[in-house]
Amino acid sequence: MDGILDMDGILDVHDLHVWNLSLGLPVLTAHVHIGAEADAEVVLRALERYVRGQLGITHSTIQICNYVAPAAGAAEGEGAIVGV
Repeated sequence: MDGILDMDGILDVHDLHVWNLSLGLPVLTAHVHIGAEADAEVVLRALERYVRGQLGITHSTIQICNYVAPAAGAAEGEGAIVGV
């Protein structure tokens, strides 16, 4: 997971699961949190290339979520994560 977290725009990864669907067919699923300045499509394509090229996994489902900063005056910890 360190390689994924080192990618530009990625803040966090959770619900990361990797398993073999059948012999020789590894599958990956994950929720990936990106920063507000990151382009979700660019991050997703880079992540798919990484998973395929570095991990050898050709079947993946990746959900990209954006971090939304809390409104002015909101209490600490009130930011939200929303799906893209």
